[in-house]
Amino acid sequence: MGGSKPSAPVTIMPAPTAPTFYQSLIPKESFEDAAGYLKRIQGETAKIQGQRYQEVGTPAELGARMAGRRLQETSAYQASLPKGDKYLQQTTGVADPYAQLKDAVNTQKYQALAEYEGALARMGEKPTPTINETPEWATRPDSTWNVKQAEGSQKSLGDFTSAEIAQALKQGTYRAATAEKPTSIGQFSKADLEKQSKLIG
Repeated sequence: MGGSKPSAPVTIMPAPTAPTFYQSLIPKESFEDAAGYLKRIQGETAKIQGQRYQEVGTPAELGARMAGRRLQETSAYQASLPKGDKYLQQTTGVADPYAQLKDAVNTQKYQALAEYEGALARMGEKPTPTINETPEWATRPDSTWNVKQAEGSQKSLGDFTSAEIAQALKQGTYRAATAEKPTSIGQFSKADLEKQSKLIG
């Protein structure tokens, strides 16, 4: 049986195009919403801490109470020490056997008093919040996240073969004017490609 001879397969290559970059952009409003969420958490936590302070007092108040108890204990212990007997010392020449202990207790009492006064000065203070009002990452403009195309190495027409130039001319892969810093064959003009094609024959 006769028939026409099948034609040879034709391979069509798509024209090369510049790569397309995609980037997910998170708007500034989203960061501001996150900062607001953190502030609300801080506010609710402060309410719980406030209830705890009403029940047991602030850390500064608890410290003042502890310092006050230490001062009371030291004063009570100092008051319990026996008094010196001046008649015994005059008759026997024996010094007060509790003199060193009394000096030590007296020193501790003044230290406890200084700590108590310092604790009273801090009364009413509350812990400093740990979350900033507006975090730095919530104030960055949207332009911060704009896609920036990476610059490839600059090319010249001498970097391409005659076959590559011919294919670019055939497929129309060129520009109206050559780019200032071309990085691919598609960034050269038709006139420059034709001129280079004649030069390399």
